[in-house]
Amino acid sequence: MMKKSLLLTLLFCAATLHASTDYSAVVPVLEKFIEHEMANQELPALSIALVDDQQIVWSQGFGFANPKTKVPATAETVYPDSLGLAHRNVATPADV
Repeated sequence: MMKKSLLLTLLFCAATLHASTDYSAVVPVLEKFIEHEMANQELPALSIALVDDQQIVWSQGFGFANPKTKVPATAETVYPDSLGLAHRNVATPADV
């Protein structure tokens, strides 16, 4: 249920972003939401990018890519895919 809620919220934010090219108002909302969900799901790190018309309009890393050494995650962080879960595509409002 939490994953569905997360996806729906991200889709809502994406739809809001698509209606406007000014992303500055949505970024703080996304940052707060992502930080909340990371704590709730106990995720050590997350990297995300928003893409509009094949252009990255915002990207950021959250948490630690390596929690043991406190290496921060960045937008460019590549995570190990030991469970085959990384690099999943997320549906966009146009796909729904």
